[in-house]
Amino acid sequence: MYSFGIRGKQFQFVEGDFPAGTKFHGRLTDHDLRNIQDHGTKVVVMEPKYTAEDLREAKESCKGE
Repeated sequence: MYSFGIRGKQFQFVEGDFPAGTKFHGRLTDHDLRNIQDHGTKVVVMEPKYTAEDLREAKESCKGE
């Protein structure tokens, strides 16, 4: 999923590994997400009020690819 280019939108990092060459910080911008994706990492953007089940499904979708 993707943020549809909403400028100035911030995303909160929840779980995963940052690829080499990217700087870690908990709040990410759209630019940060594109940079992480450019380094070969899959990014899943979730609604702010996600459930434990939503998070589990997101993890599974990442493992399957």
